[in-house]
Amino acid sequence: MTTLRRLLGCCLLTGLAACQDGLAPGELGIVRYFGNVGGEVPLALVPPISDRAGNAYVLYGDPEETEAAVWVGHAGGGWTSSCKVISGTSSGVHGWVGRTQDRAYYWAGGALVRVSGRNGGCKQILKRDPSSGAALDFLAVAPWVEETPSRARTVAWVRSAADVRPFQVEVDLEVGTYTSSADVGADGRTDYEVLGVGADSERRTAMFVFRYREDEQLITRARVLDMDAETQLDVSVVDADELAAYSFVGNLVPVADGRFVGLASDGRLLVVDSDGGRFRQIKGMAPAGIHRWRDATFIVGTKEGKPVVSKLDESAEQRKVTVWEASVTADAALQTELAIRDDRSLPSRSATWLSPRSATGKHPFVGPFSLDSYATDTTLWLIAGPDFEAGGETRTAVALAPMGVVYP
Repeated sequence: MTTLRRLLGCCLLTGLAACQDGLAPGELGIVRYFGNVGGEVPLALVPPISDRAGNAYVLYGDPEETEAAVWVGHAGGGWTSSCKVISGTSSGVHGWVGRTQDRAYYWAGGALVRVSGRNGGCKQILKRDPSSGAALDFLAVAPWVEETPSRARTVAWVRSAADVRPFQVEVDLEVGTYTSSADVGADGRTDYEVLGVGADSERRTAMFVFRYREDEQLITRARVLDMDAETQLDVSVVDADELAAYSFVGNLVPVADGRFVGLASDGRLLVVDSDGGRFRQIKGMAPAGIHRWRDATFIVGTKEGKPVVSKLDESAEQRKVTVWEASVTADAALQTELAIRDDRSLPSRSATWLSPRSATGKHPFVGPFSLDSYATDTTLWLIAGPDFEAGGETRTAVALAPMGVVYP
């Protein structure tokens, strides 16, 4: 924990003893029922994140559907669910961008959105260009927020309705302005497609994988930007012609020495360094995502119906595939009657769910995105309860809980 308020938020979620002693791998803390979402398991939910004040954030939305919704679990108890901002029609929810002291940011369609941990409200950032008034579309957003005493910022590619060339910019997330604007290609080209994004918080860099067409050929490249939106590296990526826009699973994540890796939609591992980007086959498992946890990088997935992990070494070479015991233990903890705290409105009430499940997949922790480090060896996970029919569609009750986690 980094602040007293974050500590208090942890205690509210896990119970005082668990907060002080920590959760064992796979152990659940207090389970908070926050709402009902459309569909059946696996649900279109992004793994939750938390801010330093102890607020928790849940994001709903399928990458292929233009719908978004956010729930904010306040550190002092209760939930707010008034945020549903998305724009554009070409893509749905991309995921979380990051968080600050008491705010979180997400990217959905072409919208970059700020969510308040205080009141649960949301505001679209740079909906229009401050100078021209033209509508802005975010083609790429780095999944990291750099916070200093004076500002919070990230880097992005934006395009306006008045000038469809994309521009590479630094975005001030509090003021709602952009600077360091430069044509992405310095050639007037407008046909860029973004395949995936990533960030390295230690090196303070972002990675965008993109493509365009030149002389009837598809050209795919990977670009590293610093937080001033200056290009630090731009290299070729081979064998990527069959990939669609926004087709990387989750985000690209760092390994070591400035190297990035990402999981393509066809199950291949992309490795990018100063020599370029090339694909490798993943062995011994069905991959579900690439996670960064405690300065290490892992492929997570399944093998013979079990959750497994394979660590990547500094050169992004895959090590042995190991059963993820923390996920197995967490799954076993769900195969019972589970006590639920329903604090959708205060005062909270108690309830019981029979045989709940991991909400976003068969196994806890296994998914496209890196886990939120909520407290020491603790993350936040989503749990699906009973489903029911309402208005001609299936809806599923969903709760959030802290869970102890370690990687093999």
